[in-house]
Amino acid sequence: MASYHNFEQELTWVDTDVRNDALVSMGFDIPARVEIKTGNLTNRQGKIIGLNGENITPILVKVDGFNNYFHWSELKVVEQTSRFRSYASASECHDYIHMSNRVIP
Repeated sequence: MASYHNFEQELTWVDTDVRNDALVSMGFDIPARVEIKTGNLTNRQGKIIGLNGENITPILVKVDGFNNYFHWSELKVVEQTSRFRSYASASECHDYIHMSNRVIP
């Protein structure tokens, strides 16, 4: 079994779409409102406007009129989007996906 030093190393073999999906599952979805936890923008809030799973800092946030990329560990989600859902189990997730793909006449 591989030994990883950090989250990014663990995800290097994963497709970009899967990385973006992982960010969304953690609540970092467009246009979630986030609070910055580090740097000169600490305690400021902004909205997520983009995700790029190929970057080490994959979350694009508009703060004070400027666009900045952040790592997920530098942000705290303060307002989630309506698309965000958490699941208690894989089977619950599977059931939700199966039901949402049904065509209702």
